Parts: sequence; structure tokens; C-alpha cells
Amino acid sequence: MKESEFCKLFADTASLLKCKVVDIPDTKMINANNRHFNKEKRRPFDFILVTPTEKFFIEAKVAYRKQKDHQIATEDWLGSDYYVIRRRETKKRGAIYSVEQKQIQIYETQDISGLVKYFISGGNR
Repeated sequence: MKESEFCKLFADTASLLKCKVVDIPDTKMINANNRHFNKEKRRPFDFILVTPTEKFFIEAKVAYRKQKDHQIATEDWLGSDYYVIRRRETKKRGAIYSVEQKQIQIYETQDISGLVKYFISGGNR
């Protein structure tokens, strides 16, 4: 599963649970000739999850991909409001969803709705 598909699945599940996902768009290239010289800032995270009581800044990852340097800097700057959600495939258990902060896994579930419910309950606070 691609990261964009994971984000869509998460957004669809969140909307069923009365939450809103605000997407942060990627920077756009003006044309193919300047794609290597784009001086726009990189987006700090993938989306904002708004629950009935709080908001969370979310970076989505698939498999074991690492955060980029600017994402780690954003996590340090935003602190406890920044989370990384991850989807991994295992042979024995199938799809595993997890929540991480500061590269430490703090929650794991096999159900995508459990991932959203983690944030509805207040996250790691």
C-alpha cells in the first residue's frame, strides 16, 4: 500500500468517527525544467487530524520508512502534538498500525479504527 492510499484510508475512517482530516498539500513544481531547483519549503507533515476535542499534526509512513530531517525538526518544534502513524504488513498478523513519537512506538493495533480512536481518546496525554 502506498502512503497516499494509507492517508486516504485513515481520512475515510476518521470521517466515519466524526473527525476531520485537513490535508497539507505538497509543494508544486512550476514545470519539469525546474523540478530540481524548487526552493519552496517542504511540507512539515501530511495532515492535521481534528477530533471533537483536540488537534494533532500527523505524518504518515508505510512499512519501515524513516522520517526525513525536516520532519524530525518539525517534530522537535511541535513537541507532543506531532505524531507519526505507520502501517506495516506482517506475514503472521497482517496489517499492523502504530503510533510513534520521537521514533518510539507508543501504541499498536490491527484495526485502523483503533488508530483513530486512540487520538479521539486524547492520544499520549
